[in-house]
Amino acid sequence: MSEENQNQGSAERERLGQGSVEMERLEGERLKQENGERESQEQGSVGQREQGQKMKIRREALKERQAKDAEQRKRLREFDRELFSYTGQIAWLVPGIFSFAVLGLMCIPVQEIRSEDNYLGVMAFMVCVLLPYFILLPYINITDAFERPKNNRNMTYDKLKYLPVSRKQYILVRMGYLFRYMWKLALAGGAVQCIFAIGEMGRVELVNIAYAAGVLLLMPLAVGWIQMKVFAGAS
Repeated sequence: MSEENQNQGSAERERLGQGSVEMERLEGERLKQENGERESQEQGSVGQREQGQKMKIRREALKERQAKDAEQRKRLREFDRELFSYTGQIAWLVPGIFSFAVLGLMCIPVQEIRSEDNYLGVMAFMVCVLLPYFILLPYINITDAFERPKNNRNMTYDKLKYLPVSRKQYILVRMGYLFRYMWKLALAGGAVQCIFAIGEMGRVELVNIAYAAGVLLLMPLAVGWIQMKVFAGAS
């Protein structure tokens, strides 16, 4: 009887020992899992901090670049105001003459234009070649608007790039001047086109508006952009 009790006691102690071992193993696994989760969270927080720092650096660099570009545009406009205090009236004489001529040609509704007429050729040459050239010329060349540039020393970019002013801002500011002039001309030309379309046909069609916007705004801006790239690239 005592031997049987001893055997039962030893079996019970063995079960308790096995249970404690199993509990220690489970506890160890739980601790490992918690440590792994903690490490992953720490790594994630470190990665987030690094990403946040990179984004902050990018934002600061973007703000600095924007401030630099704004300062360059300010210098360009100050230079242009000083330049036009001497040549402003002469510089706008030729574009003004061509603008009045273009408004006169816009009196003809686009539906009335025949393919054999020279109207389209004259309009395209005046609006797409002459107007952008004479509007931008005073901002490109320091010499008189009627005088052909003799050498690269007359180019305004050669004077301005030492401020310094980037070629990109030089082109964008001058394209802003061209856009400001041409959208007003397009608005006036579109009004003239629509008024005479009503007088001739009794109605205004979409083609009348598209004609004014394309011929008096989009095409001159495209030609002006090419002109600025050529002049700024050659300086």
